[in-house]
This record gives sequence, C-alpha cells and structure tokens, in this order.
Amino acid sequence: MVHDLRSGRLPRPQYEDSGYPVGDHALIIRTPNPLAPDTSELVIIAGCFEHGTEAAAEKLGDRTFLRRIRRMKHFEALVETTVVNGAHYNTKLVETRRIPAG
Repeated sequence: MVHDLRSGRLPRPQYEDSGYPVGDHALIIRTPNPLAPDTSELVIIAGCFEHGTEAAAEKLGDRTFLRRIRRMKHFEALVETTVVNGAHYNTKLVETRRIPAG
C-alpha cells in the first residue's frame, strides 16, 4: 500500500475473489543521495509487489514518461498497473510531483 500524505489517498493492490492480484502500484523517486548530496542522486523504485516494481522499472524507459519528468531534477511518481495471469500490463502514470530542493 502507498500512503499519500498530501491527499490522504491509499492506493493499494487489487485482488480477485480467489486472491490473485489484478492491480498493483509503485513509486519512482529521484532524490539527492543523503550521503553525498552535492555529487550523486538516488533513484528508488518500489512497488507494493513485484508487478508494480517491474512496471515502474519499465516506465523509466518510456519516452513519454521521460519527456514529462525532463524538467524535474528531483521527483516522485506514482504508477499503477493491471495484472493478468501473473504479468503486468497497461502501466499508467497516476501522478508526478516535483521534490523541492532543500
């Protein structure tokens, strides 16, 4: 589950009645490295489960996504994906936010 403190939303994985996943969420975060903030950055990819993590990692190769974040040095992005027969499809960017310098 992802807890959005700004909006209060709680996007969480969805499941069939049988317990199989049908949807997942993930975060992509690009931020300064706290151990070397002047010289390096971190990219964090974290899904609720493996489907969201894989979908978010693939999103980093999506030209449309890359154009959208081009002007944001540091950002957080929420993605959601549909899960069918254990594989993710139709990954969508839900929201992107700039992380202010500081």
